[in-house]
Amino acid sequence: DSYSDGVSQSSYLATNYTDTDAAKFCEDMNYAGFTDWYLPAHAELLLLMQHNGAIGGIDFPNRYWASTEAGTAANAYGIRTQEWNMFSMIKTTAYPIRCVRRQ
Repeated sequence: DSYSDGVSQSSYLATNYTDTDAAKFCEDMNYAGFTDWYLPAHAELLLLMQHNGAIGGIDFPNRYWASTEAGTAANAYGIRTQEWNMFSMIKTTAYPIRCVRRQ
């Protein structure tokens, strides 16, 4: 339920749940020689969107999942790129993800 610690949260979800494919995908990712990818928490995802001009890779308009759970293990938060606001949906809803890593 953290809004800012995607590293710990993504790892916990991928390790302790069987229905968190997005977190598992990021945790298992091996891209550009790095294996420390994770599903960002809500605040991290918002920061990524705010700096999309420099970073790139976020499609507008769209919705992206965060690793932050919303009230129950069945729901998670995401961000609507057109309004930059948080939404809560059941995890089985198909929306894109953006795996990130810290330097």
